[in-house]
Amino acid sequence: MNNSNTYRIIAFSLAILMFSTSVGFAIDMHYCGDHLKSVNFFGKAKDCLELANPKAEKKCSHPHHQEEKTQNKAHSLDKKDCCNNKVIQFQADQDQELQIVDYSISQPLQQFVVALVFTFFNPSPIERKKPSFALYKPPLLLRDIPVLVQSFRL
Repeated sequence: MNNSNTYRIIAFSLAILMFSTSVGFAIDMHYCGDHLKSVNFFGKAKDCLELANPKAEKKCSHPHHQEEKTQNKAHSLDKKDCCNNKVIQFQADQDQELQIVDYSISQPLQQFVVALVFTFFNPSPIERKKPSFALYKPPLLLRDIPVLVQSFRL
């Protein structure tokens, strides 16, 4: 495995870690009786009947529950369903507490900040006038220096 693939794998795993910790996620678990039958991380977990036959009608397939339904057909109300779903949510925002801190700025600190801003960010009246080099006139040339420096071939 070369270095570029290693960096990509590390970057991808860190991106997933950052996403999952900042957003949070939920785990949905389906229990039939007291036994865990299905787990889903993104959405609703399939119940035990959907696992056996996806197109069947919705009812519990636990054998004990089926016997109770057949015995109690005369009654209009069935007993409590043996299947249930449990959802566990993980969110980073619930674990963190917001801390409110009241900062009071003392009088000497306020004076220092005002003096600092005035000193470094307020231009002085001396700097506002035109720079002195704008009116500078170069000295007059007594000799023609470029002609003296050049070499002529004859």
